Amino acid sequence: MARLYYPLLAVVLFWVFCLNSDAAFPGLPVNPGAPAVTIHYNLEQQGYAQTAAGTVETKFGLPRGYLQQVYGYDPDQLDAWRHHINSQSSRFIVVNEVFPDTPLVLSPSNRSLLFLQVLDSGDVVPMGYAVLPVGVPPGHTKDLFQTIQEAATMSRRQLVTEYKLRRLTAAIF
Repeated sequence: MARLYYPLLAVVLFWVFCLNSDAAFPGLPVNPGAPAVTIHYNLEQQGYAQTAAGTVETKFGLPRGYLQQVYGYDPDQLDAWRHHINSQSSRFIVVNEVFPDTPLVLSPSNRSLLFLQVLDSGDVVPMGYAVLPVGVPPGHTKDLFQTIQEAATMSRRQLVTEYKLRRLTAAIF
């Protein structure tokens, strides 16, 4: 019996001290899988921003993939989003054909184009943004940022009134 007990004990101790992930990586937090939630969220937001960028490319007759620098919403940017949306000088373009029940709203800002989604509840959800390349796109006669600024004629007040907006809703991690 002892002959079987000692090798079994040795295998169990070897597993506990050498193969157990907590023992092998003592610097990891107790639940090393938790960051996967944040990674999933970031990928989801990137997907929303890419979808919105594709819609902008179609709406403005841009080649597919013209908007290269597209970023999903990051909770660290909440104050900047809130400041832009609440600014009386911000202008908006509403694109209704993107998401059937919830229109996409575009807003130019410092050579960037912000993507917002308006929900039926009156909440505005940030989706991400794209940095607009400098220069005239193929098949166009003027800079894309200038084109979008000219198209963005809706004021904040008009946007709030027309869509009965109540608040900016954004995830905060």
